[in-house]
Amino acid sequence: MKPIEQAREAIEQSDMERLEALIESHPDLPHLRSEDNDRTLLHTIADYPGHKPKGVEMARLVIEAGADVNARFQHGQNEAVKETPLHWAASNDDVDLAELLLDEGADIDIDCGVIANGTPIWNAVIFRCVNAARLLIDRGAASNLMTAAGAGRRDMVDRFFDEDGNVTESAGALPCWDEPRPPQTALDSAFGLACRNGHTTIARVLYERGADPDWVNPAGETAFLQAKRGNHKIVIDWMKARGES
Repeated sequence: MKPIEQAREAIEQSDMERLEALIESHPDLPHLRSEDNDRTLLHTIADYPGHKPKGVEMARLVIEAGADVNARFQHGQNEAVKETPLHWAASNDDVDLAELLLDEGADIDIDCGVIANGTPIWNAVIFRCVNAARLLIDRGAASNLMTAAGAGRRDMVDRFFDEDGNVTESAGALPCWDEPRPPQTALDSAFGLACRNGHTTIARVLYERGADPDWVNPAGETAFLQAKRGNHKIVIDWMKARGES
């Protein structure tokens, strides 16, 4: 077994001592990628389902040995997907690892996420990782109405409406998108993400401001279906009372 595969195995087993010994014997390991899967050791640490025992300690060791916190993972079937360890930590709601990566210089608004070329915060709200989404907002991630709603940040929602109550252009914008989502699409998507992640108060606000509860997202889900798949009973009951199913 090659050293890079031994290191991957050590990470999967949370064997800190073995990983440390391997890096000491092979100082180039933090820069290498697995042959069968184009990932770095940091990606392996951040990989699904995240929250590895000693994950933060192993990540710190690999970073101190020279790992690039913004290294890209090249998706074999989709060349547009080039996710970083921060994308993966955000997708797993692994707040501790995400915080370390940010402390060590990870680009908070980096592009090429698996969903719509998104940034890490987009991954977080799509994959129902509310804690990670809130961390990223607190650390300065570029946000919009959709990510604010998905993260449950009621305090941010109003900034995406003008004085007349119209949705602003920034409501559908992210740094990695060439064009912002149209205002109504941003509103409908935000409503869906609020339902998806169980944020009833925000869902009510967006509904009252004109969100279409029958809008279907690119994955073929209505807001009700998103709430149902997330087992958010309060949202489900509220929507049923309004005739949604």
